[in-house]
Amino acid sequence: MRPKSPIQFTPLMTCPACRTPTLRPAEAEPLLPSRRCATCGGQFIRGEQYHRWLEHPDRAAVAVKQDYVADATDSTRAKVCAECGKLMRRLRVGQGVAFAIDRCGACGGVWLDANEWESLRTVGLNDRLHFVVGDAWQARVLKEERDRAARDRVAVSIGPEDFDEVERVSAWIEHHPHRDEIAAYLLTRLRAVAPERQHGNPRAVERFNRPDRCVSPCGWRPRLVRALLEAWQSSATGRPGTPRRAG
Repeated sequence: MRPKSPIQFTPLMTCPACRTPTLRPAEAEPLLPSRRCATCGGQFIRGEQYHRWLEHPDRAAVAVKQDYVADATDSTRAKVCAECGKLMRRLRVGQGVAFAIDRCGACGGVWLDANEWESLRTVGLNDRLHFVVGDAWQARVLKEERDRAARDRVAVSIGPEDFDEVERVSAWIEHHPHRDEIAAYLLTRLRAVAPERQHGNPRAVERFNRPDRCVSPCGWRPRLVRALLEAWQSSATGRPGTPRRAG
């Protein structure tokens, strides 16, 4: 009796989003293998294969044609890595990209929901995921989100028209050749405002009593006053453009 030839079998992997064994071999890009879910359309890319694809000499020669990309389906549920079973970390992308990606800190695998890889390719970030998942990138995205939230709160508080005027004056001061003198003068005027004129708002009073809190790049004070304080501190130290750390 002839021995049976062994049949190569590729086991199905569990989808982190659907949590069913529906991941099948596919390609995110030519030369970049992935595991795509037949149910939700998401795909898992191993970290080792992604870095190998980045360093492949023929990667640029087989660039994919840019077509219409549907909206990404961002699943916010917690996910378990399809490779090693560890809990994946949800990471913001930033730079105008609304969705987040999931990465395993143990094996480096990345999960992208349906159309997320194509959306990243459209904005030129599909070959920068190794930067996106880094601590420096994530810290910058978090700072941008906090600054944007702070601006939104101020805009709602003082009204859109007044906020636009504050932004216009702030930009004018930042680009003025005598911005240090202007900032020092305005800061002196602002510090002279009596607490009773702050409409009884205790937080508004604290803002003027504790100006050192404006040094924090993610603080709650508007960008104008923060810029004024930094300019005033730099003029006090005699080194324009170099804010002094708060004690």
